[in-house]
Amino acid sequence: MNRLTHKNSNLLKNLQQRNVLVFLVEFYMLNLLLENGHLRKGVNVLPK
Repeated sequence: MNRLTHKNSNLLKNLQQRNVLVFLVEFYMLNLLLENGHLRKGVNVLPK
């Protein structure tokens, strides 16, 4: 494995990890919005 390919695969791994982080953060924020009732519109999405 030459250096360039190794570097690219590391970059790809970092990108995938960042995507997972971004997804988790967005999911968390969406849950907060649902908890606060901004998107609920009278429907209880999250059971208490």
